[in-house]
Order: sequence, then C-alpha cells, then structure tokens
Amino acid sequence: MPLDGGFIYNLKSELTTQLSHMRVEKIYQPFKDEVIIGFRGRSGSRKLLVSVRPSAVRINLTDSVPENPAQPPMFCMLLRKYLGKAVLTAVNQPDLERMLEFEFSAYNEMGDEISLKLIVELIPSSANIILVNGEGKIIDSLRRSDIETSVRIIQPGASYMPLQSENKLSILKDDVRTAVSAICESESELSKAIVDSLMGFSPLISREITLRVCGEEQIPACRLSSAQRQNLHEAIEFVKDGIISGGVPMMLFAKLGEPMDFSYIKIAQYGEEYRCVLQPSFCELLDKFFRSKDELNRVNALSSDIKRTVGTLLSRSMRKLEARKKDLQRCVGRDRLRICGELLKANLSNINRGASVVRVVDYYDPEQREIEIKLNPTLSPAQNIEKYFKDYKKLCVAAGSLEGLIADNQEEIKYLESVAEELSRAQTAVEISEIKDELASAGYTKGVNPKAKRKTAPLKPRIYTSPDGFEILVGRNNKHNDQLTLSIADKSDLWLHTKEIHGSHVIVRCNKKTPPDSTVLYAAQLAAFHSKARNSSQVPVDYTLIKYVKKPGGAKPGRVIYSNNQTVFVTPRE
Repeated sequence: MPLDGGFIYNLKSELTTQLSHMRVEKIYQPFKDEVIIGFRGRSGSRKLLVSVRPSAVRINLTDSVPENPAQPPMFCMLLRKYLGKAVLTAVNQPDLERMLEFEFSAYNEMGDEISLKLIVELIPSSANIILVNGEGKIIDSLRRSDIETSVRIIQPGASYMPLQSENKLSILKDDVRTAVSAICESESELSKAIVDSLMGFSPLISREITLRVCGEEQIPACRLSSAQRQNLHEAIEFVKDGIISGGVPMMLFAKLGEPMDFSYIKIAQYGEEYRCVLQPSFCELLDKFFRSKDELNRVNALSSDIKRTVGTLLSRSMRKLEARKKDLQRCVGRDRLRICGELLKANLSNINRGASVVRVVDYYDPEQREIEIKLNPTLSPAQNIEKYFKDYKKLCVAAGSLEGLIADNQEEIKYLESVAEELSRAQTAVEISEIKDELASAGYTKGVNPKAKRKTAPLKPRIYTSPDGFEILVGRNNKHNDQLTLSIADKSDLWLHTKEIHGSHVIVRCNKKTPPDSTVLYAAQLAAFHSKARNSSQVPVDYTLIKYVKKPGGAKPGRVIYSNNQTVFVTPRE
C-alpha cells in the first residue's frame, strides 16, 4: 500500500481544504494505536482518523466512529487537555517526507495564546503521533522511545528531532533533469534506481514510470538510450504534475472485487488483472480501502475455526468413503462363497473330517474341471458348508448396506464441499454466522444458546439488475439458496446454477415475461462468478424454470434436482 510522499502531499492539500481554521470539538481513542479528532466549523463537522497501526498506517477524514472504551487512555486525556477548543491553522508536510504536521492555535490555563503542533509520522515500522509545543519540546507521544538504545529520543521534555531525510533528490526542489541524471548513474534496474534516487516515490510509482520508459523490459538505469532518457524525463514530469498540481485518487481492485492497492495516478502496469477505479477523494479512498481490509481480516479471523472444522469433517468423510469402497470391493466375490457351499453340499459324503482342503468337480464350470476348496479342520464338514453360506449372506447384507452408506457419504462430501466454497466467498461476519448456524442445524457442530446469541437482521440475497431491466437475485449460502428457490421465487421465474459445480442459486424475476438472451447470459455470468469456478473460463451454467426445480425429501441444504434445463457456457463476471 503506497502511502508514499506523493500520495501524502495530495492528502495534505485535501485536509487543508477541509479542515483549515476549524475548531477541535472532541477527541477519541477507540484503540491503542488509533485516534479520532472531531472538528467543527462554519461548514459543519468533520472527523479525522489517525491510525499508526503498522498494518494500517493512515490519516483521513471518516464518517464512522468505533465504540469508545469506558475509560479513555492517558494519551487521549492529554490530547483533550491541550487541543480541546484549539483551532487548526495549517497542515504541513516537510518536503515529501512520510509525515504530516498539524499546527494549532490554543490557549493555556493562564489564558495566553500558544502554538501547538501534532506531528503524525506515517512510516509503518515507526509510525507515531507526537504533540510538540511552540518551542519544539515534546509534550508527549503515543509511543515513547527507549532512552538508552534509541538514536532519536521521543520522550516528554526532549527536543523534537525531525525524521532523518534520506540522501535523495526532491522533485519539489530539484530540477527533473538533475533527477534523471542521478537515476541514470545507478547500475541498479530502473525501478529500483528511481526509488533509491527520488524522495517520496514508492515502488508502485517507480514501476509505473519504468513501464512508460521501457515497457516490460528490466534494464539497468545506466544503460538507458537517449530516447529512453527522454521518456524517463517525461514520465517523471507526469508524476511531478500529479503531486504538485493534484493527482487523482485511484483504487486498484482484483477480479473478485477486493481492493488491492491505491495511487494518485492511473496505474497501467497490471493490465487486466486489476481494475483501476477513480474514487471521490483521497480521504474516501483510504477510508474505503482500510475498512474493506479490516472487514476482510475480521471475516478471516471469524472463519478460520469453522474452515478448519469443515476441512476436518471433509477429510473424515473422504477416509470413510475410501474404506467403504474397499469393503464393497471385497463383497464383489461373494457369489464364489455360495458356489463353494453348493459344491461342498453336493460332495458331503466325500469330505473327511479334519481335512483342510478338498478337491471337487466344479459343476458350474462348462469344462467340469476340479477345484480345491479350503476347509476349517476344526469344523465338521456340515459346519464348513454352513460357514460358507453364512459368510455369503453376511456379504450380501453388507453390500446392500455399504451401497447406501457410500451414497450418503458422497452426498455428505458434496455438501461439505459446498460449505467450504461458501466460506471462500463469505464477505461479512453475518454470512459467517449464518454458515455456522447451518452446520449446527445439520448436526455437524454444537449450536449457540439462543439466549446468548445476538439478534441480527436476516441476510438478504445479492440483488442485480440486468441491462434489460430484469431483477436478479443471488443466494449467499445453502440455507439461503433453499429460501430463494423454494420460497421467494415464483414458478415462472428463471433458475440458474453452475452445472455440477458448487455455487449460488440465481433467480431471474420474470414477472410472467420471457427474459431475452442477453439477460440469461448476464445471469449466467453471475452464477459462474458466485461459484467455485469463478476463476475459470467457459463455465457451464444450467437454466430452467422454477417449476422444474424440486428438493428431494431429506436432502441437505441447497441440494435440489431439476429437469427441462438448457446449458450455456460463459466467463464469470460480476
């Protein structure tokens, strides 16, 4: 995530416009490494979120405020003491450093006007929030340094030492020609040479410049041709304009819709792998990006246990299936036991007591050849005959039972695989909760005490509208699929599902009309996208009317049978 100097410069301009000369109204610290400052002015109120969590370093305006702890932390109390009612006078960024300085005008306990500075350092490995007085002395910080080992002392009363600037050129001060010359002296590959030579340029921006200069080719910066050097000059000018004159907030999305990266210029280096989407503002971009990441992390944390449980259940069912198939294979030769019993019965007078083997003519063989039949010498001839018939009957009973158990096993494996596929597509905590409830109701896990369980609104299906104006509903899990297909849909609606592939039920609300082929294709693409085959191409999708879709008695959630269907091959797309 390139929260680099160039991006922060654009963010600074936006925050200056939004917050300049506004008064601090409230200060919260909902988490140990996150502070929210509420501002109010003539244009209304704003909330500034400052996070120095290493995995989510950011600063942006936000509309969401997490629940606050009952007792505010000490740093929050200190900020309230000094910054309460203070007026923001300026937002600065030293050169293209990864930090912002918020200057405030406030009044001390004596009523004298004082200057304060809230410094937010945005380097993930050492991110910090530091309050400094007008003389440059540290009042306090969210994270204090170790006095004995730290080169840079961050302690109350110490003089604030700015971040040590790396020995790099700044395109805010230095000429672009000078920057190009410095880059071309490096023997490193061009993208690395740009990062090493210029302040505030992230690897993402450097790779984008490299793409403009020499395409996919990776060559040392010192070997650039004169034409490539000219391309480098123009590319850096383009990025410089995106910093000084104002860039565009761009978010990169993966094929499945999750946000992957962001920038202040349009990114072309990933081709069709990622979509580059313009966002309303830099603050909204950061808020949306990190909120999505936080939600994804929460979902992964919630689903980790249930994924492990489903994996264990699936492995156990597969082992059972293999064992039962082997047992059934042993039952295949059961007719031979009956034949041996019949032959022994026909030759009872020729069998000596205590014999371990007897040779008899096989009357079932067209050539009437003799065969050997093993005997238990401890049993009488009649008991040996009885044992052969008894073993034959046992295997007959076992074969019938095993065939049913194997069918049940196969259905169970299909169901558990569908649950695993649902978990891979779940995007919210509510969806995870519903899948847990589904497994509990099916008897695979223990249920939650209804009194202890929080009441949550039932999930609604995903709703889309085709280009022709037809409403399309997509189920979220197996129980949801059942509700959608068996309760919500009308008999005249169109039903779609990937052919022999786990996925969501998809309903086209027809309202007694016949949907055009374009709507059927659109719905089929959605069915393929919300299935296990979402990363494939040419996915088969079956479709038929709801009236031809039935649920067998006792079938697992989401399991249906259908007829009068047609199949279309599509590429998954949302």
